[in-house]
Amino acid sequence: MRILEVVHGFPPVAQGGAEIYARAHALQLQEHGDEVVVLTREQDASRPEYSVRPEERDGLRVVWVNNTFRKTRTFEDTYRNEGVGAIARRVIDDFKPDVAHIHHLTCLST
Repeated sequence: MRILEVVHGFPPVAQGGAEIYARAHALQLQEHGDEVVVLTREQDASRPEYSVRPEERDGLRVVWVNNTFRKTRTFEDTYRNEGVGAIARRVIDDFKPDVAHIHHLTCLST
């Protein structure tokens, strides 16, 4: 299967429980023959807002979206973010996953 994993942070940038679990989950899926892409967020003030940084890590394709909240003006912008949503749509259109596993959407967009 083609599986999109969505999580608000991912190792080594973020090391919390959800992030560690998402990485372990993605690696297990990959070991069982599934193709996995991880869509996640990073916060780097030196890079443009909503810039995308693709990376291969441990055989996984990871798509990092830079979201520092510089363009956030309202509370709604914190959970409904058109910039991040457009990036997510492009990732979905390019990868064409069979299923998405959403671990956590904080700092991304509903």
